[in-house]
Formats: sequence, structure tokens, C-alpha cells
Amino acid sequence: EDERNSGGNWCPERNEKEKKEEERNRGVKRVNDTRKEKKKKKKETVA
Repeated sequence: EDERNSGGNWCPERNEKEKKEEERNRGVKRVNDTRKEKKKKKKETVA
């Protein structure tokens, strides 16, 4: 435990925050991708 903390910047709370941020960003990206795919399909069916 002491070794990890002596690294200075290691902080479980910060890591949890960053993980949540990453997960949220990934979720948003996935939604955007699916929306793009739907738009593409619509264009294809019209053409």
C-alpha cells in the first residue's frame, strides 16, 4: 500500500472519476455511431 501511495499521483478517487468519465464518453460515442449508421442506412434505402 505504501509503495503505491509514494508514487504521489496514485489516488483511487481520481482513478474512479477518470473511469466514469471514460465510460460516459464511450457511451456517448457509441450512441453517435449508431445514429450515424441509421442515417447512412436511410440514405442508402432512398437512393
